[in-house]
Amino acid sequence: MLSVAAKVANDMRQVVTLLEVLAASVGVAQVSAKGFRSKHPMAKAALTLQQRFPNSLAVMTVVHDGAYLTLCADLELALRELIIRYVEQAQAKCPDYNHLPRKMRDWYPRGCGELLVNLSQDRFEHLTQLEIHRSLASCLGSPAKPYSLIGDAYAYNNRNFWPKELEQHFDERLGIPKIWQKLSRSTRFQTALGATAPGTAEMVARNKLEQLLGRRNDIVHRGKSYYTASDSEVRGAAAYCTDLTQALAELLVQQLAAI
Repeated sequence: MLSVAAKVANDMRQVVTLLEVLAASVGVAQVSAKGFRSKHPMAKAALTLQQRFPNSLAVMTVVHDGAYLTLCADLELALRELIIRYVEQAQAKCPDYNHLPRKMRDWYPRGCGELLVNLSQDRFEHLTQLEIHRSLASCLGSPAKPYSLIGDAYAYNNRNFWPKELEQHFDERLGIPKIWQKLSRSTRFQTALGATAPGTAEMVARNKLEQLLGRRNDIVHRGKSYYTASDSEVRGAAAYCTDLTQALAELLVQQLAAI
């Protein structure tokens, strides 16, 4: 699970690097080429770059919005991947299906039912009806019989992971209640949020996720009053996604140890 957090941190760094590369490109494009006579390949590349930036501000608008949507997509993918990894490791730790947390056992048939209903969706093209049936059947055998779980049954989401939905997801499906309260006790997460009191950290963490997804929806479903995401907004969102994923990964590692 920590490897998932590490990958997200790297993905977020790539988003920030894109902003820096584009900002540097805009800087080159805005420098006057008057009197520039060099025939060095670097000079030719710089002149070509200038020709490709007829309107630097418009280009940066596309970059900022695209980067924002990318980091939101990466966060959602990471949250699903964290859940799948948790399920895989919980199964490995509990050779007997009946030793899994009760809520995980209660959810699994319903989760598989949701997969069967939505199996035609592109995101489930790696699954088959037979595979799901076999997995369910394996959970009904004798205690000594090996079983297999399909992580997607726990990880799939029909809505964005808003704070309330994320909390319900972890509680109802994995048996991990009050995740925001638990996350707010992390010293590292508190430091990242700039809040030392757990209650304040919880409020800030929730609000940041609300704002992140709110801006994501603004970009996708823009209206006449829409304004593009700024450089600082994208950087701040990337930092939050990194910190949230790391905190969740650490929390899941702790919860796994308690099973």
